[in-house]
Amino acid sequence: MRAFWTGDVELGIIPIPVKMYTATKDLTPQFHQLHDVCGTRITLARRCSKCERDLAWEEIVKGHEVAPGEFVAFTKEELAGLSDFDGKGVIKILHTMKLSDVDPRYLDAVYYLAPSSKRVQMYNLLRDEMGKTGLVAIGTVALRTRPKLCMLTPAANLIALTTMHYAAEIVDASELVPPVVPLRPQDQSQARALLESMVEEFHPENHTDEYVKKLMVAVQEKVESGETVEGGEKSGGGGGDVVDLGELLKRSLDAQARAKGKTKTKGAARSNEAAPPSGAGEVAPKTKGAARSSEAAPPSGAGEAAPKPKKGKEREGHTPSRRAS
Repeated sequence: MRAFWTGDVELGIIPIPVKMYTATKDLTPQFHQLHDVCGTRITLARRCSKCERDLAWEEIVKGHEVAPGEFVAFTKEELAGLSDFDGKGVIKILHTMKLSDVDPRYLDAVYYLAPSSKRVQMYNLLRDEMGKTGLVAIGTVALRTRPKLCMLTPAANLIALTTMHYAAEIVDASELVPPVVPLRPQDQSQARALLESMVEEFHPENHTDEYVKKLMVAVQEKVESGETVEGGEKSGGGGGDVVDLGELLKRSLDAQARAKGKTKTKGAARSNEAAPPSGAGEVAPKTKGAARSSEAAPPSGAGEAAPKPKKGKEREGHTPSRRAS
């Protein structure tokens, strides 16, 4: 794993060197927007309707609307200069509290903190004592350009950092609270008994995302039946999650092909060369990127044939990208 943040946890006057890593990932397959006619991935232009032209990133500033149609503009340098937080590279512990007293509404994203030094005594001491006492540490950390509230807790034999919302970010839900109504004692006891009868340990591995499973089955079925489209420029490489998912799907397809003896399946051509017509002399050159066994050779003396529509063609090992648009 690659750390994206390096700094110190300040426990009083004691610095504890740590590196920060992501602790969660979104496995929901991502979709690109395509033109339904040709399959080309569409792009979102940064266009000025007044000047009637597309803009480069260097020409764009950020604006805060102070009145309808009236903005206050800031450059990236001006926004960066507004952050006077002097704790960059530092997780400053402000106080400790019981984990049971933490309101879950304030919790946001979770990260791992791992020691960045071979001297791990203080790291292990902080982790172990928080676990024994049931205390968590509340502090501040600067991620990117903004300081955030955070909470340190022991987790997975490491220290986990959870970013927190400020009080002003919590939505007031007082108007949603139902009115007080009298409850019968027998109803209360039966409800309590029902809840207690459902108590069991939480095993996260027993819970799976059924939507993702069904979606990936549908993706694989479309790839196997040749329902892929290609058009426009190829997109660039994605992140680690994209590669992992694509490789997983490719290995599944390859395993299925090997199980079938690498024979041709109905509706798909996996040969790299098209068979020449009976009595023909020279074999037509291979078409780049796919087998063309179902295409006829161009007429004698004619120029290059127009490309055939690619919808319905199966390309060996092709998997759709999960990288977000």
